[in-house]
Amino acid sequence: LIERAQEEDKLVMVDAYTEWCGWCKVMDRETFADSETGAYINERFLGKKMDMETGFGMSMAMKHRVSQYPQYLFFDGEGYLLARLSGFMKPEAFVGAVEKAVFEDAHLPKGPAPMNYDLNYPSFYRNSFKKNKDRTHPTGEEVEAWLASRDDLTDEVSWSVMHRYVGGGAYAVKMAELKDELIAKYGRKEVIDKLASLVFNDVKTAIKESDERILYNALRAGDSFLGEDAPKYKVRYRMYYYQMTDDWQRYADVVDDALQEKGLLDEAALQQAAATVNSKCTDREVAQRAVNWIEDTINDNSDYKELLLYAGLLQKSEVSAKARIFAEKAVKKAADEGTDDSAARTIMNATAN
Repeated sequence: LIERAQEEDKLVMVDAYTEWCGWCKVMDRETFADSETGAYINERFLGKKMDMETGFGMSMAMKHRVSQYPQYLFFDGEGYLLARLSGFMKPEAFVGAVEKAVFEDAHLPKGPAPMNYDLNYPSFYRNSFKKNKDRTHPTGEEVEAWLASRDDLTDEVSWSVMHRYVGGGAYAVKMAELKDELIAKYGRKEVIDKLASLVFNDVKTAIKESDERILYNALRAGDSFLGEDAPKYKVRYRMYYYQMTDDWQRYADVVDDALQEKGLLDEAALQQAAATVNSKCTDREVAQRAVNWIEDTINDNSDYKELLLYAGLLQKSEVSAKARIFAEKAVKKAADEGTDDSAARTIMNATAN
């Protein structure tokens, strides 16, 4: 693929999947089968589907620390990983995400040996990438003993092991201390996402114990672990804590406060917050606050899902006449999109009077 990419002046896109990944199949069916998406990919990339649990796919998964599926890896003509994306996306969203990640944003740092897929991983790391029936995992003691033997915790093999297995303790602190060096080698997103997951482990403990003291201890740790990235993660952690402890007024307070600072919640995050309120919260006042979060984004170009969400929140806010108007708009949009409109019609019926 790399040789062909050089000859044809293209990049390489690997669609990383597993046999058990349901969303991989949905991605094949709804996005990659789309003719415009296919044309976009074929014009710019040499594409290859690769099972990450067999043959060379497993070597790719180990080297590039692939554990989420579906995942899409983009390489240049020398074999350097330029960018990665993950998760199911509809055709237009996928093309937009690829265009931004590969052709607009800064690429990942270039490592020392892009085509070296035969690295000296410990056997427990290799075994953890096998198919489920053959997969095994090490104990925490085994991982720590191996890490203690390493001269450089920022090299490719050490980082791969820490990324996969460190969930807390001394090596979590060590990763935070090495954050800048790790970012320089592997990119900000991968390193910060890993450090954020360590903080999130404590947030989950706080939820389990329903203890805000644990939450705020975790948030303080987030400051040292995440540095300049801490504010946006702390907003998400607080939102999740109040969602899971069913304190919707505090949930809405966090969102409202975050809206006062640029960059903490983007449009997609606000849509998700509003959708969470719509599906899980019965408090009329909170629903009205959620209406305010998204109303400026609702316009003639809004899709069925966005119109349905807005109508649903208006119904919860007991603004029935307006809810019906936007439910009707949603029904019309569903016809344009070929989407099932039953949820919008339910709102129309409920607000008929």
